[in-house]
Amino acid sequence: MRDRDQDGTTKFYLSIVPLVNRYTTRTGWCNSICHKFFFPQDAGNSSHDNNSSKAAKQANATAARLRSAMAMAGNHRSSQLHLLLLFCCTTTLRAAALSFDYDFSADAAKNLVFMGDAAHAGDRINLTNLGVWRAGRVAHRQLVRLWDDDVGGGRTTTTSFTTAFSFAIGRNSTNQPADGMAFFVGLPRDNLPPHSDGAFFGLLSNNYFGPYGSPRTVGVEFDTFSNPMWDPEGTVDHVGIDVNTVTSKNTTAMPTLSLLAGVMRAEVSYDAAAARMAVTLRTLDGMSYSVEAAVDLRAAGLPQDAAVGFSAATGDLVESHQLLSWSFNSSTVFLVYKKHKCLLPWQRSTTAPRLHSLLRSQLKSYTYSKVRKMTKSFTHTLGKGGYGTVYKGSLSDGSTIAVKILEDSNNDGEDFINEVSSIGRTSHINVVTLLGLCHHGSKRALIYEYMPNGSLDKFAVGGNDTMQQEKFLISWEKLYDILVGVAQGLDYLHHWCNHRVVHLDIKPQNILLDQDFCPKISDFGLAKLCKPKESKISIGCARGTIGYMAPEVFWGHRGAVTTKSDVYSYGMLILHMVGERENINASTESGSKYFPEWLYDNLNQFCGVPSGGIDGSNSTSEVAHKLVIIGFWCIQSAPTDRPSMSEVIDMFDRSLTELQLPPRISCCGNYNESFG
Repeated sequence: MRDRDQDGTTKFYLSIVPLVNRYTTRTGWCNSICHKFFFPQDAGNSSHDNNSSKAAKQANATAARLRSAMAMAGNHRSSQLHLLLLFCCTTTLRAAALSFDYDFSADAAKNLVFMGDAAHAGDRINLTNLGVWRAGRVAHRQLVRLWDDDVGGGRTTTTSFTTAFSFAIGRNSTNQPADGMAFFVGLPRDNLPPHSDGAFFGLLSNNYFGPYGSPRTVGVEFDTFSNPMWDPEGTVDHVGIDVNTVTSKNTTAMPTLSLLAGVMRAEVSYDAAAARMAVTLRTLDGMSYSVEAAVDLRAAGLPQDAAVGFSAATGDLVESHQLLSWSFNSSTVFLVYKKHKCLLPWQRSTTAPRLHSLLRSQLKSYTYSKVRKMTKSFTHTLGKGGYGTVYKGSLSDGSTIAVKILEDSNNDGEDFINEVSSIGRTSHINVVTLLGLCHHGSKRALIYEYMPNGSLDKFAVGGNDTMQQEKFLISWEKLYDILVGVAQGLDYLHHWCNHRVVHLDIKPQNILLDQDFCPKISDFGLAKLCKPKESKISIGCARGTIGYMAPEVFWGHRGAVTTKSDVYSYGMLILHMVGERENINASTESGSKYFPEWLYDNLNQFCGVPSGGIDGSNSTSEVAHKLVIIGFWCIQSAPTDRPSMSEVIDMFDRSLTELQLPPRISCCGNYNESFG
């Protein structure tokens, strides 16, 4: 079949064409032949760190063979070659994976990053010393890519992994030990999270000492001390799975002091397709403990490239934490091929309407009569906006939904198309989930997950005064968490989703809150998609809401806008939520001072004074001060002076003393057409 002489590639191509012509009945066999030719050596699971380079060399060799085959075959065989390439693209491909097996020799230590008290000690890693209130952390230098949307053809990659490690937790006295250690997958960093000692295992910051932002960390904790505030009642030693908090999603209790019974071995597996994590712990005496939980690393807000490692901490009680061995293997990264999305060149239509393609998407489509039935003939109105009315409804399984009817949708359906194309493929904990759609003549509807706490404007200054005010009180801590969540959602839209999205209408009314007050960005009727290699988006006119609209968007005729326009709106959202009154109010007297200017000039006076719609009982001057500084940076007049949303999230991770006050903002500003 394969003749590896000087003209081997051509001979292979000529011999495969008859099989390609019979592809309708021999698809599986042809795929197998193509795979064996283009991947003659199965990489398998290596125990070394050079998998990435091997995979890259293999990919380069594959590309070279394809180019050679195309050149030798000639144009007269182009149609068969297109079909051959289609077969090759639908086979399972291997991507670079992280795989190693360490006994912590000196060579292994070179591949690790040590933070805090963590140190290499011969054939093991000491995560902490025997001091009080200490923490240590170690991570692999190579990051793990958890997913990749940018692979073309409607495909995406997901990564599963398994890891096994042996460790020992010991004490040097008869006193009660504390606090424990953890395996983690999370945000890459070069230092410990601030105030992460004690019950926070070196994983997360204790926000009691200040607002430090979202941890974006998933951990498996081996806890040796009972903290009533976070741990299950009646347990001391336990294994738990944590998602962005030390309050575990699920735990398994162990006999007291069993985590200090000598060397133990743990295995952690993550199934990306099933969105599930499972843990098994085995002790020297033959006991086994297991725990598992539903975990979606992407939906949890983790970055696309995440760090893996271990952390540990002590409090006013101490214990030692030693890592003795560690193996890690990320499974084959599959290209998930979405059916009916890949057409041969002669089948593609360049004039097919966008709406038609959207209706053939992966979203579930409903008839208008079905939508009417879901909403009980539109009897329960949740709200009304510029693009339609939202009704409460339910699916056949009893789950509650929100149905948005686009009553005044324009003739070409731009708002409908914007909404579906923007969030039809998104998947993030801080972006509202689109469940389905309806398109029946001029009737258009969007079906979303239901948000029981409504929109953020219910909790803002100037909310609905006809309702009981106490119903809308939220603490400063809750507000802080909400704003961090919105930042994470925007960062995902700007950098990590399938097609980068500029929302162009960030405001309190478009931030929805679920039963746990987790924020969800919604209403993408004005959104614009940004192509992968483009940084600017052309708009013909201003779009958005006065008071949250960036200068470059307001002056839409000047040219293009960027993701920095959303950053500006986000900054105004912050100032609106922490301020004593809205930035723009139609009833404001003409002589009234521009609120950000007033706030800048009266920052010290303002901080610590609760706004009319925020419960002052839990407010702190530090939280208010930090939020206002971040807001000021976001509303700088020139887009190039504003941070990206990734940088905003980094600002949340810093302490107040690390943040500098930006230049003073003026109403007119120094806006120019320099874009970031």
